[in-house]
Amino acid sequence: MYWAWKNLEADYYGLFHYRRVFDFAPNTFFSRLKSAFIPQSRVIAKYHLESTFITSYLQTHHIDIVIPKPLPLHQDINAYENFAKGGHNIKDLDKAIAYIKETYPFMGDSITQALFTNGAKICYWNMAIWRKEIFFEYCEWLFDVLFALQEQIDYKSYDAHEARVFGFLSEWLFNVWLAYQLKTRKLNVLEVKSKLLYNKQSKFFGKVSAPDCERYYFLFIRIYKKSLSPLPPATPQPQKFKQEFDKGNEV
Repeated sequence: MYWAWKNLEADYYGLFHYRRVFDFAPNTFFSRLKSAFIPQSRVIAKYHLESTFITSYLQTHHIDIVIPKPLPLHQDINAYENFAKGGHNIKDLDKAIAYIKETYPFMGDSITQALFTNGAKICYWNMAIWRKEIFFEYCEWLFDVLFALQEQIDYKSYDAHEARVFGFLSEWLFNVWLAYQLKTRKLNVLEVKSKLLYNKQSKFFGKVSAPDCERYYFLFIRIYKKSLSPLPPATPQPQKFKQEFDKGNEV
């Protein structure tokens, strides 16, 4: 993203997740049916990701930003708490919040809206397409924050997963920036479905089970979704069992 900001000249700049893409295919029965028969290996054709098509569409409809459809958090949790539950170091997010409040005090309400509102809708995966001017504005803000945090976070001592801390922070900070933009200016924002790549294809006919639901398909199209009761919590093992298990696994 930084490289594109400093080196590329374009009307629009966009980022996809490493295993997710936007789905620009028309949302019609026949289009979805046709798309179902296109293999995932032909991802550009399957999801209409031709650059000329996307650019033409965005220009014709005067789109400023494309974002993945926001997903609501549970009504009893906010993004700040969700970040902590995701196994991340909450002190890193605290430092980001403190820096933004000090350097951009006018964004305080947007921090509250994006990070501390229960049930808020969140854009995940660092996916977006921006009109050039807006992309440059976002990069200037984002990298100012990230470079400041680079001096404060001991990321070199993190494991391989948590060493991606700046990517994780960017995912949540984008929501702060977006909340502020939508509050202070008029932007034409397009919400687009995202698709997980290399996932199992939907069944031609039958049922796909998940821990929380069952999905029923006909001609690759989901026709019914049945919610399932959550599984009961696991019964904790007695302390004696734990001691014997730990002893048996000593090296």
